[in-house]
Amino acid sequence: MKTLLFDHASDGHHTHYDNTVIQGLLDANNALELTFLTCPNHENTTSSYLEHLSITTYIPQRIQQILNYLPTRLKSMLITLYVLVYARAHGFKRIHFLYVDCCVLALYLFFPLTLGLKLSGTLHRFPAQKSKSNMLTKLLKWNILQKLVVHGEYTKNRLVQFRADIANRVESVLLPNLQKTDEISYSTNAHDLEIHTLIAQQLKAYKRPLLLAFGGLRHEKGIDLLLESLANMEQEATLLIAGSESCFNKDDLLQILEQYKIRDKVFLDIRYIPNEQVDFYFNLSDIIVLPYRKSFLGQSGPLTEGVARSKLVVGPNHGEIGFTLQHFGIGLVYESEDVKALAFQIDQAILKLNSPEIRENQTRYHKLVTVNAFKHKYSQIILANTSNSKRNPPRIKNLAHLEVLYYMLYVEAITNLWLFGLL
Repeated sequence: MKTLLFDHASDGHHTHYDNTVIQGLLDANNALELTFLTCPNHENTTSSYLEHLSITTYIPQRIQQILNYLPTRLKSMLITLYVLVYARAHGFKRIHFLYVDCCVLALYLFFPLTLGLKLSGTLHRFPAQKSKSNMLTKLLKWNILQKLVVHGEYTKNRLVQFRADIANRVESVLLPNLQKTDEISYSTNAHDLEIHTLIAQQLKAYKRPLLLAFGGLRHEKGIDLLLESLANMEQEATLLIAGSESCFNKDDLLQILEQYKIRDKVFLDIRYIPNEQVDFYFNLSDIIVLPYRKSFLGQSGPLTEGVARSKLVVGPNHGEIGFTLQHFGIGLVYESEDVKALAFQIDQAILKLNSPEIRENQTRYHKLVTVNAFKHKYSQIILANTSNSKRNPPRIKNLAHLEVLYYMLYVEAITNLWLFGLL
């Protein structure tokens, strides 16, 4: 069965995630007709693994250029629309949305285009908006989405509580650590090694233990809350912030550091961190801190990467992160957005840095989240998603009609968004 995988991005943490899923599918069925569709990536090249397999294709640049002028929500809708039209034009019978989070509204509004196709998706966080949860569960109930993969029992339970009759369509697959866990950085790039050596030397002047806040500086990641909590700590420590600018930039952070007079307690490495450099930061650190706001309900890559290296993790007590830390006993939790509670738990983490109980729990948890276990279960779910119906989806035979249909539906999308009050 011709299978299309779609991800709206192909950089950062998406790269390893997508590669792992594709490897698992091809290992399970090396005769699988598989195509990976994504948007052009301008930050770095698509992984050598995907290029080697020659299965990667991109949404046309001319369409991307038009979409770049549109609001994010409308852009996501039209990209999803393109995926559905592309699948029909090229005779695909199965589509898996690797990040279905940004496709829910489009699938709901354009469901006639899904008829005859086998659709599945992976949801990375429980929707914060009730309307989105309602649309998602209806897609499952109506069999438009036949299977939904989530990365934890918290998200699965929330969806089932929302609509009990979809329980057999939601599968939980624990998110593995997708980076290597060698004691030294595994990057062989001379420039990377030079940067790592310089950082390690500079950090010798700072006090241990070393706290790590890793990833893009989005608002929901709460880096400003972490800096405020640092001013309320009793224990000595150094915070390493490594990640690219987003809602916060380096000047914003420097201003906050001056405000709380903690400049000597923070080391900034504000830049895009390539995948091959991630290992260095986690091995260098002692404690991983997740200062996420209440709006963040999904699982965390830094959590799994930290646990894989037996690093103590401090995270919020809500969402998938809170459930994971508490249920498996692999870290400490605090009341999200409470900077004093966060400061207290970081102090406790420093005092419990060598806790044998937490280490034992982390060892057991790590056995559950190996890459092989992830690939096996994920591929089983996707490949089992076959249709009992003998009716094939209608195919657009004349590919010249593809863009005409796309732009016709573009107008419909804008109309629907206006009717729903989203424009």
